[in-house]
Amino acid sequence: SAPHADLQDAVRAITSRLDAGSSAVSPRAGGRRPVKFEYLVTRGFITRDQLAATTVEAREQQVSVVSLLIRKYDIPKPDIGLALSLFYRCPFVQVDERTIISPYLLTNLSADRLRRGGWVPLSREGNTLTVLMHDPYDLPEVDALGHLFAGHKIKLAVGISDDVVRLIDETFQPGLATTARSLFEDVESEGKD
Repeated sequence: SAPHADLQDAVRAITSRLDAGSSAVSPRAGGRRPVKFEYLVTRGFITRDQLAATTVEAREQQVSVVSLLIRKYDIPKPDIGLALSLFYRCPFVQVDERTIISPYLLTNLSADRLRRGGWVPLSREGNTLTVLMHDPYDLPEVDALGHLFAGHKIKLAVGISDDVVRLIDETFQPGLATTARSLFEDVESEGKD
């Protein structure tokens, strides 16, 4: 059938790109950068064909490749994070329910703006602002960060896109933010006793 042939063609095209990327010289030696999930392939979590098929399936289902890698192949988030860190050449930050964004970092920012950009400010130490992004190679957004936080040194970190969106939603949802803040205050007050 035609859709099946189209799917096979797409898988072949992605597999050939993956194969071409795997023969590249190390990026430090002046070669091309690695394929996004090359680490997962080289470590045996998934084959190139499975990765290609997962990429096509994610596009068809309009979900992230990462969510399918976790769901279908039980690949642990820290390993996906390492693959992302190697690809984007910046630290990976795993977000969980204990991750709280300080309200002072969100001044003049809306949940819609952060969701559209795929980033959220995580912390500030002195003049350095750490920003969690799902795509640190998104140059228009990185440029926008420089304008939004003029005078700050921006340190990028990569996160899993679904987790970044969830963190934004939980940060801006008043019920959850209030609960998180009261939990944080409870922990702080327990430490003072």
